[in-house]
Amino acid sequence: MRKLACSCAAFAAAVFAAHYAVPENWYIYCAAACAVLALMAVPARGKRRLSLPLILLSAAAGFMCCFVQYIAVLRPAQALSGQTLRVTAVVTDFSVRYDNGASAAEVRLAGAAPHAEARIYDYDGLLPALEPGDTIELMVKFTDAAARYGEKSDYNYSRGVFASGYAKDSCRVTGRSRLAFLYFPRYAARAVERAADGAFPADTAPFVKALLMGDKTDFYADGDAYTAMRTSGLIHVVAVSGLHVAFLVGFIMLVMGRSRRSSLICIALVWFFVVMTGASPSTVRAGFMQTLLLAAPLFGRENDPPTALSFALAVILLASPAAAGSAALQLSFGAMAGIMAFSGPIYSRLQAAGEGRALPRLRSYAGGVLASSLGAVIFTAPILAVRFGYVPLLGPVTNILCLWAVTACFCGGFVCCGVWALLSGLGRALAWAVSWLARYIFLVTGLVAKLPFACVYTANNLMSWWLVAAIVIFALTWFGRGRAKFRWVLPASLSAITLCAALIASAAVYSSGGGYITALDVGQGQSLAVMSGNSTVLIDCGGRNSPENAGDIASAYLLSRGRSRVDALILTHLHADHANGAVRLIEDMKVASVVMPQDPNDDDGMLPDILSACERHGVQVRYVGADSALTAGNIRVSLFAPPESGTANERGLSMRVSLGDTDMLVTGDMNRTAEKELISRHDLSGTELLVAGHHGSKYSTSDELLKAAGAKTAIISVGCNFYGHPSDAALRRLQAAGAAVYRTDLNGNVTVRTDQWQNGKNRQISEP
Repeated sequence: MRKLACSCAAFAAAVFAAHYAVPENWYIYCAAACAVLALMAVPARGKRRLSLPLILLSAAAGFMCCFVQYIAVLRPAQALSGQTLRVTAVVTDFSVRYDNGASAAEVRLAGAAPHAEARIYDYDGLLPALEPGDTIELMVKFTDAAARYGEKSDYNYSRGVFASGYAKDSCRVTGRSRLAFLYFPRYAARAVERAADGAFPADTAPFVKALLMGDKTDFYADGDAYTAMRTSGLIHVVAVSGLHVAFLVGFIMLVMGRSRRSSLICIALVWFFVVMTGASPSTVRAGFMQTLLLAAPLFGRENDPPTALSFALAVILLASPAAAGSAALQLSFGAMAGIMAFSGPIYSRLQAAGEGRALPRLRSYAGGVLASSLGAVIFTAPILAVRFGYVPLLGPVTNILCLWAVTACFCGGFVCCGVWALLSGLGRALAWAVSWLARYIFLVTGLVAKLPFACVYTANNLMSWWLVAAIVIFALTWFGRGRAKFRWVLPASLSAITLCAALIASAAVYSSGGGYITALDVGQGQSLAVMSGNSTVLIDCGGRNSPENAGDIASAYLLSRGRSRVDALILTHLHADHANGAVRLIEDMKVASVVMPQDPNDDDGMLPDILSACERHGVQVRYVGADSALTAGNIRVSLFAPPESGTANERGLSMRVSLGDTDMLVTGDMNRTAEKELISRHDLSGTELLVAGHHGSKYSTSDELLKAAGAKTAIISVGCNFYGHPSDAALRRLQAAGAAVYRTDLNGNVTVRTDQWQNGKNRQISEP
């Protein structure tokens, strides 16, 4: 069994190496090199005689598998980029319609196009409601699926989507695929989701759907619950994984008892559940491991967890080597590897420490959950930090308090959906009772999330270095113990001490000096963080074409620098690229006040949600219709009244922000006409820093404004867009004015430390 584990691990290691370190045109050479080395190792004697050639041949197979996928799928799909073709395709999932009216459908291409999974987007109402198994014809303009928001990304490839494009004319449904019956699990999943909507109250239905089927669309819209679960470390329960498979098997065994028949039924239902929930890498991994665990006694064999884990990983990567880039796969296998390697010793120590005390069952439950959580964290913490930029420190505590309720809610949720399908009234009554479990989970996660340092954000380099130091401390302690028992008190204490030191140092750095002004990289949008002493002002909080919500980006940045409060969130206007992250920011942090224009234009429908969030969280709302001032510590903001006429962009707020002797001018999305009105009403001379208007539009940042302000440094907050921002005209005007230009799409976060501006000179600084 362990030879199988070694060969599977070598195969997987080669696939990961190919994905992250080896160029595509080197795959075949790496495969050949491994094969040659395997032949050279055949004459070896002793224990290596068979194991080393087997490992090398498995690695060769891994590289070869990546090469085959590249030649057969990736390269032909990449060749479609830029072409406009009429294609025939089979829809593989229900089409999705977004709040902005756009929609998308996942299909398998046929005909002239390569037989690859593709995602088709529609912004013009060309796609009808589509169901799995529909055969369609349409004109598609293909784009590069490896590009996401203007940057190279493995997001689509890791999900099995190798082509993407935009519908260019009406879509015609030509019939049903002969294999449409294979999509029955997706219809079953949709039926469960509809049953959950019908049975459960509005406040718990989104969570139940996410818990049962992994459909997090509505759950993400419930910002308070999502933020609390993410911060408290329980968000993993709404990503269908091995935990849910274990719940399912446990429930079936509880109902049917342990027998050969129940094991076979469990295996069948587990794989139906895996397919029904989308066959994500985490559920496929759990399906394999549960199958081997259930099948081993049937054939008189012992289950070997490392072999099962490595075999599952190899099978997933054999089916699609690009899945190596999946965060779900990495987290799932990392968690299971940590549990297998470390949770047993941790649990033994916890049980030994509590021996002889009261409440043995409760102690056993708490010890088991804590040991599993700590074991999982060892490998998943670095992945979370790198992929998502945060590590929930209190996750083990939250798991102890909530996993029992999650288990009951999962099992009860399926029962309620089944009963509702037969007797809707009884189903709603049962769902009402189960909903109190969900509300308990909301309560606990909400309370834990409010605790200091419940979550550490690695947007600050100090936090990243602390995480590295903590991992090194635990690793040295573990591997340096020899045959002695692992003593976790010393590394845990050292990690806690270094964390406190990093947090104190971070807060001290950003509370000292003249202050900091940072243009955050929020994609095509704007969010400017101004910090001085213990005061914080955020100007705008919105962005598009970014993988993260602007509110999450802003809160992670501020929290990682010791800021838990925003004195004022100033919204220049309510277009989505300036305000669509405001609600999430209010849910993530304590915001004292929100400032916006008098009678704001709400073309994008931002205002109701913002006002609702302000009411829920006790945020004061201030409307500005005339020139006024705002002060937060050493931060002074002169707010300029919106122009009397113009478009929604032009009637926004503009302002001058002063930190010591440094003045920054922000004009929002004003065009040249509004800029002239601003110049006529206010003296803008002496401005050191200018935030270019409308993301560098050719209609903004006029010569007149540049002359009146005299700024020698300009920041353009811009991301992937179809508007041509920043325009060549605006860049030429800035260059002619002698202004140094920094762009968030090229430079990332642009930070200015105001006490380093001397004699009219300034410089962008690196993050401390």
